[in-house]
Amino acid sequence: MGLKMKRFSAITAASLLAFSGASYANVDEIPDVETDKGSGFHGIVGLGAMNAPEYVGGSENETIAVPLINVNYNDTFYFKFNRAGWKFWKPSEKFFLGLELGRRAGWEKEDLESSFDNIENISSPQLEERDAIVLAGINAGYKSGRFNAEISILGGSADENVNDVEPGGEVVVRASYTFIANEKFTLSAAAKVESLSEDTVEYLYGTPTYKGDSTTNATIALVGTYNLNKSWVIMAAAGGTSLGDEIADSPLVADDSQSIALLGAAYKF
Repeated sequence: MGLKMKRFSAITAASLLAFSGASYANVDEIPDVETDKGSGFHGIVGLGAMNAPEYVGGSENETIAVPLINVNYNDTFYFKFNRAGWKFWKPSEKFFLGLELGRRAGWEKEDLESSFDNIENISSPQLEERDAIVLAGINAGYKSGRFNAEISILGGSADENVNDVEPGGEVVVRASYTFIANEKFTLSAAAKVESLSEDTVEYLYGTPTYKGDSTTNATIALVGTYNLNKSWVIMAAAGGTSLGDEIADSPLVADDSQSIALLGAAYKF
């Protein structure tokens, strides 16, 4: 037990160090991967290489190192790549109700420069950078066999207002189905639908001349894992997102769709 905790602490420290230099936008796009149920701490901790847009709506992809941290404690508390939660009510093995904490990435002006070579007034003080949004709210989940689904209802806040607008709320629905599951290999299809409020769209993508409205993003992905042995697992994922019209129409958005690819290795415990 002591050796496991020492390994866990060392790999977690390395992952968090990588996270400090990672593109937060890329970390936000990692698809969900389910972990086996168990008592005490269990899950995966490792590092991956991810290719994704520099910001949501950008046309230029980058490949960087990202932390892969998907940890549960007694199937009650969890940190899952880019969100954390507490399942405070579990009336059965299939259902849960919980609290969730997450984030939605903002962007910096240098992110725009790679997507817009000739954009006017990119350095204008009227074009404010957007802080990441901190999200908090409730979520509920259902799991039956190889099918898993969750819905999260969240409110958002940020350090700064933009054009006198604060981030609003959002509803996120996630679903996945595992087609292949054996001792060595798993393959799952995942889908995510995000409904963003008018205030959130305006906060992230609004300009002095563009306000936007509520909209919906849709994502699909394939996720696979391969167990090298009892302690190490290889994880790979590929997916694509279609941005809602109110985001795609923003002058800050260069592409109305985006793709991601991920390959990494993690310690399993």
